[in-house]
Amino acid sequence: MSSRRLTRALLARVAGAVAVASAGGAAGAYGCAQTAPTVPYTPVTGIDLPSMSIVAGHGCGIRPDQVYRYVAVAYTPPEAGTPQDPAAVAASSLIDCFVDGLFSNLDGGPVAAMTGQAPFGVAVFAYNKCSFPPGLACTSNPVSCPAQDAAVALGPAAAAANWTTTCTATQVAGITAVAACAPLEPTEAGASCPEDGGADGGADGATGDGEAGDGEAGDAASGEGGEGGDGGSSDAGDAGGGDATADSGAPASMDAGATTSPD
Repeated sequence: MSSRRLTRALLARVAGAVAVASAGGAAGAYGCAQTAPTVPYTPVTGIDLPSMSIVAGHGCGIRPDQVYRYVAVAYTPPEAGTPQDPAAVAASSLIDCFVDGLFSNLDGGPVAAMTGQAPFGVAVFAYNKCSFPPGLACTSNPVSCPAQDAAVALGPAAAAANWTTTCTATQVAGITAVAACAPLEPTEAGASCPEDGGADGGADGATGDGEAGDGEAGDAASGEGGEGGDGGSSDAGDAGGGDATADSGAPASMDAGATTSPD
């Protein structure tokens, strides 16, 4: 065999080997792609409190007739009606009006441990902004949410609530149950604010939501200053709960995480 023919034969073999390797690489890249393992979704075992259902007819906001925040207290058995005994309380928390509350993995007692089901009642104490007790507000430094203490949630602060209602739900293992809530009912406190020099001034102060304390609401309420301007500034302080920053710290959080205050 001549050298020329030998060279051609060797080149043909090399080209064939390259073609086979290329085809194998393409098959590995496109025909045998690997997929990431699928992680199954496991629902939270707990009870969801639907905000839209709780505040229906009132809405969320800072007006006296609107819900600002509410305290939810879960207890068992629900036949108790209200959790008069803090020992019956499974959990409690402060919730911003526009956020669904979530209680997870509540302790339903020995029966629930065997059956995987436990009925709960949830008492709701709703506040407008000017009636909201500053002592219930969560703080970030130090981290503290007083309403998570049943004794605090059911203490004198509960009597200051503008509205109350009760929800019921059965916690089932592996399921997030949605609570059924009755409409909010007004309390003796009513949907009003402490007297602060007139409804109009109070409304202007609330609209400013704390900024009115800088004098803008006061000027608007009295026509550029004067004694009425001072009154408007006082209204803003009252509308803000007496302390424009008292409830502006870290909002309440349950398992759902931190939330942002509507103001």
